[in-house]
Amino acid sequence: MAIVALPLVCLFGLVFLTVHILVYRSVKVYPRAFQISRGVAAVVLTGVGVIALLYAKGEWKTAFLYAHSIEDPLLFLMTIVMGHFLSDFLWMAWGKQALAISPRPDLLIHHGIGMISYGIAFYLLFGGALALIVMMSELMPVVSGLTGWAKFKGNRSLEILCAKWRIRLLVWWRGPLWLVLIALLIRTRMMDGFPEPYSILFWLILPLFFFLLGLDEFWIRRCLEAERRQAEKS
Repeated sequence: MAIVALPLVCLFGLVFLTVHILVYRSVKVYPRAFQISRGVAAVVLTGVGVIALLYAKGEWKTAFLYAHSIEDPLLFLMTIVMGHFLSDFLWMAWGKQALAISPRPDLLIHHGIGMISYGIAFYLLFGGALALIVMMSELMPVVSGLTGWAKFKGNRSLEILCAKWRIRLLVWWRGPLWLVLIALLIRTRMMDGFPEPYSILFWLILPLFFFLLGLDEFWIRRCLEAERRQAEKS
């Protein structure tokens, strides 16, 4: 299965990398271009998450954790997300090598955890639906991409609007998403709905969601700081 998946991961990685390059050629400033191109990718990833939720909605009682067949279309969606992670790593490596711009540590951690999680889910053919549903959280980077576009175009009103929505999405979209998934995981464990061969994964997945909650708290503080700076400029 990995032999089949690897070309797809590379293909989608090339597609996302092309987006990075095209946006950079237009914007010229690497951090701003990366913010915008990641926003473009986040539109795709959010859509992937929604599709996965609709496809696997009947599996909510197992917290969307179930074994996949090789023919499961969700595996194809997973290669899209892994291609995204690959392209971002390559783009950050190029930025470091060519422009001496260090990658954001939080983004490296976020993507590293994502790549490892997807790799495990793909290898075991288990838990891919949950991993994909997590991509619904990428709605927030969509707004971050719009913020970058607004700054590039000098659209102050759109920039302020996006800053407000970034915080709202972190608090009222991503926070509840993590909490709901945590609740489903605990419910599944308590009702012995977690498949025994994969029970150890419960103790890996649950702390991971609490880590994501903590990471979002870090991003909320960053957004509040950015909003404060905008207020001082006004």
